[in-house]
Amino acid sequence: MAQPPHGPQGYGQPTPPGPGQQNAPGQWQQAPPGHGQQSPPAHGQQSPPAYGQQQAPPGYGQQQSPPGYGQQQSPPGYGQQAGPGYGQQPQPGQQPQQPVGQSQLIVNLRKPFGLLADQMVSPIVRINGHQATARWGQNFYPTHAGHHQIDCSSNYMWQFGPGSMTLDIPPGQSVEVHYTGPVVTFGSGRMGYEVQPRPGMVAWIVIISIPVALILLLIVVGIVSAIAG
Repeated sequence: MAQPPHGPQGYGQPTPPGPGQQNAPGQWQQAPPGHGQQSPPAHGQQSPPAYGQQQAPPGYGQQQSPPGYGQQQSPPGYGQQAGPGYGQQPQPGQQPQQPVGQSQLIVNLRKPFGLLADQMVSPIVRINGHQATARWGQNFYPTHAGHHQIDCSSNYMWQFGPGSMTLDIPPGQSVEVHYTGPVVTFGSGRMGYEVQPRPGMVAWIVIISIPVALILLLIVVGIVSAIAG
């Protein structure tokens, strides 16, 4: 018995396929989203926030991801500088600016005697019993006004050439002192407000002169003997 034909489909509605039939092109396909609508996210993807909405900040205990490979963090703002740590000295040839009202101690350490001796011998500076960072040349130490005890020495395989002095630094002013180590490691050093002569220089000249004089004397005796013979 024949079945009555189906009624006409509504406008824009495709006819469903019968048994054994395949969808014709354009049939039973979901219509694309209308204007202003977004398609649902795929599996594993998160939908972006709606217009005008902001993403919530990370919860407590969550950290933001670090910058990717090759990315650099922004430099410090205008006028910001990473100053040296406490006890660090400025670069050679640079004199730090003394803050207004800050007292300062300047210690000049004269390089040791001998070729490449400054590479093998290191200076030691103690201010009021506390060891401070030091190098050969000028050293700047911001400090408080008042009475101070300065001790300097040299160090090779042991400490030698000690020198010390006491001084008073007025408020907001600088005081400069000088240290000179000895020529030999069993001598003492010298400290003062002016450049100090090197201790032990006369003894070193005498010690060096004796073998040189003996060698010259033997040469002269040999020449005289050769002439006389």
